[in-house]
Amino acid sequence: MVVATPNPGSNYVLDQGRAGRLVQDGGFGQAIADALESPEMRAGYVARGRERVRDFSWETVVEDHIRAYELAIERWGRGVRGP
Repeated sequence: MVVATPNPGSNYVLDQGRAGRLVQDGGFGQAIADALESPEMRAGYVARGRERVRDFSWETVVEDHIRAYELAIERWGRGVRGP
């Protein structure tokens, strides 16, 4: 289970707190204690984290990049030069 402070990177990676616990600096200790005391909560975060990590596999990243290039090439061919 991941515990992190909210910032653009952790918000994105942890799917706005669904795949890990987001807490302010002073909340780390309590968040860790909560996780240790609640196997159900911990298991839920772990399961959602394992699902989320698939979004960052090399296969997924490569597929996303290929789609982006294909879209750019298609738009370029149609004369579309902006988003």
